[in-house]
Amino acid sequence: MTSINSNADSRGGSVPPWLWFWLILYFLSIPGQIRFYKPIIEDLFSLNDLFGVVNVPGLLPSFVLLIGVLLIFFPTLRASYLERRFQLVEPDQNSSALIEMKAFLQQHVPGIHIKTNMLRTDQLAFVYPLGYRNTGIALFGGLFRLWHSDRKTAEAVLLHEAAHCRHGDVLIVGAGSFFEALVKKFIILYLLLCFPPLLWSIASESISVFQSGIPFAHKLQQFFIIILPGSFLQLLGLLGLLTSIFVLPIIAVWSAEFNADRFVINQQKSSTNLLSALDKISPTFSIFSWIIFRLTHPPIKMRQWAAKTRLSGFLLILLLFPAAYFANLIALIIRALSGYLLIYNLDITFSKLANNIAIYFAAIAPKWCAMAVLFLLWPFLSVYWEQYFGGSREAQNLEIYTVYIVSALIVGLPALLWL
Repeated sequence: MTSINSNADSRGGSVPPWLWFWLILYFLSIPGQIRFYKPIIEDLFSLNDLFGVVNVPGLLPSFVLLIGVLLIFFPTLRASYLERRFQLVEPDQNSSALIEMKAFLQQHVPGIHIKTNMLRTDQLAFVYPLGYRNTGIALFGGLFRLWHSDRKTAEAVLLHEAAHCRHGDVLIVGAGSFFEALVKKFIILYLLLCFPPLLWSIASESISVFQSGIPFAHKLQQFFIIILPGSFLQLLGLLGLLTSIFVLPIIAVWSAEFNADRFVINQQKSSTNLLSALDKISPTFSIFSWIIFRLTHPPIKMRQWAAKTRLSGFLLILLLFPAAYFANLIALIIRALSGYLLIYNLDITFSKLANNIAIYFAAIAPKWCAMAVLFLLWPFLSVYWEQYFGGSREAQNLEIYTVYIVSALIVGLPALLWL
């Protein structure tokens, strides 16, 4: 086995399917979510209209996420939508480029169904589910051009898409996935779902204050000292709530993207063509545009770094999803602080926070133990996983098993202390 600090090539190995891991945990959490949100739903339909409206922002994101998750299990609807939207048709079987692409794809995803739109040159390719285990790939005119001008880069694009099929990602994320669209646009969801009800609340409270019989100076004081700061803390708390809901699936999707990039490198025995593909086909996004429109794809510079990295870098990629639980904790702390500061003094606030943090670590300890076990088993399970979803089986590669052992120790030992 290779040392974790070795400068040897880190090709081989893959990231565990954190998307499916998160999805299973999400379904297991649904009974607890129902118990938590039941009083909020009851208040929503109670006689106290204002109180119900104020609680809408806390309820809707989880409800919309549930819809997004449930729609995962209707792949034929997604396929029908994509084929109509992109005007995908059966390809011209006499095209030499198509014959070459088909032969190339069959090596990695046997039985994949190809449809094309030669008129669209602004697109390259994407995979989409035709059923639970049947996959289609859309090939566009832009890819055919790239195939003729830079075949190796075009192959890297196809390998990346094939990887999503082999790893089982295509059923959950990708083109036409309402789940991914929802996760990607959660900041927009925050603006749409949180601001209107909160503005309604501020307006109602302000009208009540200014219609009261207290002196005008006291009205202003109440507005600027109580209503506005309270509303800001509510907005901050709602941002923390939405972040805590979406940060884990976002990082799970990131892991799937890194995994697909890694498959390209493993197959081509080099990162050169992947880096070329990232340089040529990835549009430049500002930080703001990336947050709003591309949040489910890691920043290009991060993907380029991951493509060049050695074993220590692969270790960080493996630990990316477990580390997301700390980001989740920060979001929950922000959520809790926004509420505590409205009610308690600082001593009680920090005491409650410390207690909640201890409870949080105890709650995630079993999940981290499960991750540690998955790290140890994944090099053996991955070949069967890819065979199930992709239809072909790669040979086992245990040369970098040390990385998985280190990952299991990093995740498992703290989890045992938290239990």
